[in-house]
Formats: sequence, structure tokens, C-alpha cells
Amino acid sequence: MTATSLTIGVLGPLEVRVDDHLVNIGGARERALLSTLALAPGSGVTAERLIDVIWPADPPETARAQVSTCVSRLRRTLTNAGVDGRTVVATSPGGYRLRGADERLSPGAGIRVDAEVFRKTLACARNAATDPEAVDSYREALGLWRGEPLTEFHALHGDALRLGEERLEALQSCLDLELRQGRHRRVVSELQELVSDEPTREQLRALLMLALYRCGDRAAALDAFRDGRRLLQEEIGIEPGPEITRLHQHILEDRVPSPRVPAMRPPPRPEHPRQLPMTPRHFVGRADDLAFLDSELLDSELIGSDLTGRDRDRGPRGVLLTGDPGVGKTALAAYWGSSRPHAHPDGQLYVDLGEPGSTTHGHLSRFLRDLHVPQSDLPSTVGEMAAVFRSRLAGRRLLLVLDDAPSVDAVLPLLPASPGCQVIVTARGPLPGLVAHTDFRRRPIEPMDEMDCLDLVNCLTGGSRATDPADLSALHDATGGSPRELRDLVVRAVDRGATSAADVVAVAVGDRPEGTVCGVAREYASAASR
Repeated sequence: MTATSLTIGVLGPLEVRVDDHLVNIGGARERALLSTLALAPGSGVTAERLIDVIWPADPPETARAQVSTCVSRLRRTLTNAGVDGRTVVATSPGGYRLRGADERLSPGAGIRVDAEVFRKTLACARNAATDPEAVDSYREALGLWRGEPLTEFHALHGDALRLGEERLEALQSCLDLELRQGRHRRVVSELQELVSDEPTREQLRALLMLALYRCGDRAAALDAFRDGRRLLQEEIGIEPGPEITRLHQHILEDRVPSPRVPAMRPPPRPEHPRQLPMTPRHFVGRADDLAFLDSELLDSELIGSDLTGRDRDRGPRGVLLTGDPGVGKTALAAYWGSSRPHAHPDGQLYVDLGEPGSTTHGHLSRFLRDLHVPQSDLPSTVGEMAAVFRSRLAGRRLLLVLDDAPSVDAVLPLLPASPGCQVIVTARGPLPGLVAHTDFRRRPIEPMDEMDCLDLVNCLTGGSRATDPADLSALHDATGGSPRELRDLVVRAVDRGATSAADVVAVAVGDRPEGTVCGVAREYASAASR
């Protein structure tokens, strides 16, 4: 059975999972190698750096060859676990690299490194529109930690310290925001434990003083300052900084500002989600497919605001777009949705159901947050979350795109009940159970015809139309009418000097002499045959 996800955890003891199964990376050298690569997913790591980590003191003369052997063993272990080891650990100039999160291992399968997810989630916290949303993201990021990182690799001690500092700074920012929201009773115990572990970190001690004071324990807040001052004087020989000293004075004078209570602030104006993927710059053809979407999703009284009793009994208007990878299902859905915003004024929700490691619980949780349901109000079970989701969409006119659906079970819990909503599901197969459970109509998405292929090439190159029917047929045959393959071919051709559709055709058929763009044709044919 083909695996759908590879998860590598370095925020604690090294942990590797393929889908939900733990993988034993037994050799110490292989563990050191994988940990080093996982600290920089998507980036190359030199063989010299790997040698320094595996043999920090006295590397053998055959170290480089042994690194290659370690890589082979690691790849074999991963392959035996269900993922392509050579794809996961790729060769790069001068060394090796671990595939990044944006690089699929295979259609529907990908990689996830917890340290990378941690940093991305922290970025979401820092850019959050409101304090509660920021706290939710901080807590989500901090929840990825399982213990001390990289403890078994002395040469990675510096990386471990940097990760630990990032965690402390994130925790400090999170606790500061929670105190600003008046959650002092919730965080005081956590702050006491942190200050015990990091007694010289003044910002944490200041937060503890503030929490104790707001909990009504003014004496304990003053004691916390005196303990910290004594520690700094005895161990470092310095006085406390001006900020914590100022807070101490305010506590003495009983004039500490009150926390900002969220309920007293005007709520932020909700924004409608606009989540459709970016459409290709040049979208050609598909007139019949667009007309089908219009007829199924727009040509109904359901789009109006007045819903009759019969309409209220109906579910959302929906379609299922099926076809091979790269044929343009997602681009079609995104183009239709973005070009008809009047049909869904309450927004657009999008999710890639084929994303490795994704779950229905995770999708519903994200949708509800996007619809401004606080994290603290989210139910715990999928069934309860689905019910809240349907309630939130009741009476709304919203487009929901469920992309790359692997099964009917992945789709059904995410369907709204409101007849004002439109749903586009994309999948590779027909998903017969979906039609049985809904009145969705299926639309197979076919490859582009020859003229649409030529129009797309002309748009991408800015050249003039080629008219030779044989050349046109060759261009279509070389790409199978796949927009993705055609764009890839154009990129290859332009990199070698192509400036017109005729040049791209020459690349496809390989009829140019040596030294011109026909070299791309051989590259393309070789790549296509693999």
C-alpha cells in the first residue's frame, strides 16, 4: 500500500512516522544524518557538514564514502516503510537534501517536519488579526514540542539551543498576550514553573509578578522580584533591569494597569474568507466546462435570497469534476469561482483533501476558525464540528471547493446543508458514492484539444499562431493535452531560446538541428518516459 505522508519530528527525541506507523531509524549515524537534514528541509546540506555531525571529533579518512553508505541505508529504511527513500533524501550539489513541505513525494503524498511547521505557525501567530487568534496559533505551535530536541547529537547542540530559544520566546509572547486578556489565573502556575527553570530571564519573572499581583497575591509578586534581584546580585553581580524595576515600583504603589478584557473591546469586523488558489495567468478554452458550472451552480432560484420551502429541503448545489492529475480541474474550479464573485458574496472556502497527513478534524477546525469561531469554542469530535460548520453556513451564499478528494468519506462531513452554498469537488476517480448521497452531477474534465493547446502556447510565448496541422498534432501528442505538461514544455523551451509557438513545436517534435532549442525536446522526452 502506498503511504500518504512522512512525518519527521525533531522537537523532542527524533521520531519518524509513515502515515500513523512509527519507523525505527536504528543506526546512530543514520539518525544523525536525518536530524541534520530535517533542520533545513528543502535546502542542501554539504557532505562536510554531515561528516562534522556524525564524527564531531575525529572523522575517518573514508568519512565521505561512509556518509554515502549512511544515505543508502536511510533510503532503504524509508523505502521499506512505504515511501520512496531516494525521493525523500535527494542528492544535491556537494551533499544531500530533505524534500521540503511544498514538494510532494508522489501524487497525494508529502513530507512534514515538525520544526518547519512550528516556525510557520509562529509566523501565523505574529501576523494574527486579533490577540485571541494569536494565542491560539502560539499554543498550536508550542503543542508540537515533545521534549528536549537533538539531545543525542553533540554537534547539533547549537541548533538545539536555537530551537529552545525560539520556543521560550514564543511561550513568553503567548503568556504576555494571555495576561493582557485577563487570563492570569490560567497562566500563573505555568509561569511559576518557567521561572523556576529560567530564574535569570527577567521578562518571564516580570510576567509572573504581574500574574501574581492580578491574582490578588501582592506579597508573592514582591517576593518574586526580591528573589530575582538576589539571584542576579549573587550569581552575576548586576541589578535588575529598568522594566522589571518599574513594574516592582508600580506593584508597591498598587497602580498596575488592569488587563485588557476582550469582551470590553469592540469585536473585529469579520472578513469573508477568500481562499481560492491563484488561477493561472493565462486561462484558455474550457468554454463548455464553464457553461456546465454556470448551469449547475448558477441557473437556479437557489442563488436568490428568497428560498421557498422546497428549496429549503435541498442541499447545496454541487458538482464533481474528475480527471487525471494535471488536466486542469483545480484551475477550472478556481477560475470559475474567482470570475463569479457575485454568486458567493459570503466568501470562498478551499481545502486540498489530498494534502499528506490531513484529517477531517483538521479541515473542519480550520474552516470554523476561518468563519470566526474561537479556538476555545471548537467541539472535540468530528460530528459535533460538522454540525457547527453546517450551522455557521446556514443562510449564507458561499462557495466551497474540496480539491483532490481521495474518497467519499473525506467529502461528506465537509458538505454544508444550506441551499445557498455551492460546492465543487475535484477527484481523479468518479466517486460513485458521492452521487448516491447527493444530487451532485459529475463532469469529466478532458485534456485540451489541439487549438486550445496552441492558444495557450501563444499566450505563454507571445508568438504568432502556427498553422501546420502536423506540428499542431505533434504538440498535442507530446503533452497529451495536459495544461500542466504544456506549461512545463514551454518553460523548457523558453529557457533554451524559444520565442514562438513554432519554436515550442520544434522542441516537442525535435526537428531543430543540434545547438538550437531541440535539445529541450530530448530532455522533455526523457523526462516524460520516466
